[in-house]
Amino acid sequence: MNHDTSVYMQNNWYSYYAGYADGFIKEAIEEYGKCFKNPILLDPWNGSGTTTLVASMLNLSCYGFDINPAMIVVSKAKLYDVRALNVEYIQKQLLSICPLQLSEQEYSDDPLNTWFSLESLSAIRLVEEKIQNITSVSQKDRKLRRIKDICCIEMLSNEVCCFYLAFFTTLKQFGKVFVGSNPTWIKSKNIEKLTLNISDIVSVYLNNIENMKKEYSTGVNSKNIYLAIGDSKDIPLKNGSIDMVIASPPYCTRIDYAIYTKIELSLLGYSNFEVQNLRRKMIGTPTIRKNTIYDDISQNIPLPEISECCFRTMNSISAHYSKAAKSYYYKTYAQYFSGMYLSMQEIYRVLNYNGIAVIVVQDSWFKDIHVDLPGIVSEFGQSCGFSILSKTDFCVKNNLNYINSKSRKYKSVKQTVESVIILKKR
Repeated sequence: MNHDTSVYMQNNWYSYYAGYADGFIKEAIEEYGKCFKNPILLDPWNGSGTTTLVASMLNLSCYGFDINPAMIVVSKAKLYDVRALNVEYIQKQLLSICPLQLSEQEYSDDPLNTWFSLESLSAIRLVEEKIQNITSVSQKDRKLRRIKDICCIEMLSNEVCCFYLAFFTTLKQFGKVFVGSNPTWIKSKNIEKLTLNISDIVSVYLNNIENMKKEYSTGVNSKNIYLAIGDSKDIPLKNGSIDMVIASPPYCTRIDYAIYTKIELSLLGYSNFEVQNLRRKMIGTPTIRKNTIYDDISQNIPLPEISECCFRTMNSISAHYSKAAKSYYYKTYAQYFSGMYLSMQEIYRVLNYNGIAVIVVQDSWFKDIHVDLPGIVSEFGQSCGFSILSKTDFCVKNNLNYINSKSRKYKSVKQTVESVIILKKR
């Protein structure tokens, strides 16, 4: 299988650090899904919606779950036929907006005020209100309302999500000034807030709509695509209901996926408190959860029995001489491996017998300790009952090892490997 082939242009609508190529998924389905007449697919870490997009192009049924509401919006947007958008009409509507300043109370309650001035935020929310009017999102009154307070995110139409995706990319473009050396982190403290007017926002927004229309591949059939907020550790599906899983779990590199999408979540109306709660639920979060037992990777899980590789890695991290290795980093890795093991159990549960799981994972490093995640996930799979059909490795460079200069003192050369693991339920 070709690991990095791009096939469908709308997969480029949203830049996602952890994304993978749609061409790879297409080939995986064609190669391993042929033993099923009409395979039912699942991606429990659906992210920016690559798996669900490819499934829609192939007229297959697919479930896509992600714990991050912003990613559900992105995934739904890719399933919309953007050719239906009348850019001239949208432009006319957006340019008819009359400036209106938010009250100090509205401003202080708005999560976007972290990055935008009062003038900017007033413009952003007025543009959002006009978008809601264009897409016929119902509003009870004239008060500016956040989309998550108007309608359940999962119930938003693909059209509405397409409008919001263009808004995501618009705010991301303005918000580039808040991205530091780590591309997955958005600064929120000690920053100078941006001042924008409506014409600035509308100009960039319309340009993004135009670009989306140019980058569109026909053939989307979203009829049998089901997208919802969901946790991979508790997949809301019946036993044996899936034929094939294609997924890439969160990287084991302490990427903060909630902070990476904090501007998007703030636009949707999620407060800082809600974003913090989301962070704590995510696999790979750098935050430490309260009331968690860290003697094993989770309560009552016999670590040496399910993965000798994981057991050795955890012991090495706990014994490392570096600052906070035992007190902090050990706990973040414990949380990650616990989440991954529980997720693998869930994947095994929802698959049919002889069902196939295609899992894409990267290895990483803690200081000078190699974290062989492909090996650990393989052993987790075997412990759950999977047979390993194959494991193929690729060298990659989209890893924080190449960004974090502080880690280089521990090991000068850190070749990162991404592995495609093919598992079969027996």
